[in-house]
Amino acid sequence: MDAGGDAARLRGVSYALEDDAGLEAEARAEALAVARQKAEQYAELTGRELGEVVEIREQVSSPGPMPFAGADAAVAEAVPLAPGSSTVAVTAQVRWSLR
Repeated sequence: MDAGGDAARLRGVSYALEDDAGLEAEARAEALAVARQKAEQYAELTGRELGEVVEIREQVSSPGPMPFAGADAAVAEAVPLAPGSSTVAVTAQVRWSLR
């Protein structure tokens, strides 16, 4: 941070996915498949057939930035930055009709 001298401070580092649309689509497909399997089981257990989808609600979650907790520049320089991992999750609530 030579350009800012003592007036510049680095308050943290955060990791983020540049484009998570593909990961969200994959998680969404998996969530729907799991929901369908469960719905088919309920239909079978009740002696009915699975009908049409009536409603779909989803919640997409991915972790927010991970702030760096170092208080001063000396500590910040001593902390190595390493690649990590991130999770994209989709929770689907799907309601079907039964025939």
